Amino acid sequence: MKERILNVLKWFFIALGVLFFAQIILFIGIVIFANTFKEITVPDIKPQKINNAEIQKITSYVDKYKEEKGTYPENIDNIKLKDNFEYTYKVSDNSNCYEIELKNKKVSSKINYQKCSISKDGAKSQSENYTEVTNK
Repeated sequence: MKERILNVLKWFFIALGVLFFAQIILFIGIVIFANTFKEITVPDIKPQKINNAEIQKITSYVDKYKEEKGTYPENIDNIKLKDNFEYTYKVSDNSNCYEIELKNKKVSSKINYQKCSISKDGAKSQSENYTEVTNK
């Protein structure tokens, strides 16, 4: 009789352990699945230099064009900047990325700005790179 009770208790605790382990795996799976719907947002990095307003004119125009047409423009010759600024604009072959190089001749500084934005099958990926070099 005592042996039978010990055997029943043994199998009870084994089943309890297996169910507990299954519950932990199920909970981890639910957490991982729920995180796939979370949208990761990275705060905008705002440069502190004088060139911010000029680069903002260009990026605003290009981003607005992308929203309206779906791709980045091939050229942006119609943007007017202050006299001491000059820029070059390049778009990638697949029109998902663009690069701007802005030079300020007055204070001898240069900005490189790159942005890629891809939307496919309901997924959206966006990356930005901003570098500012000032020669003093």
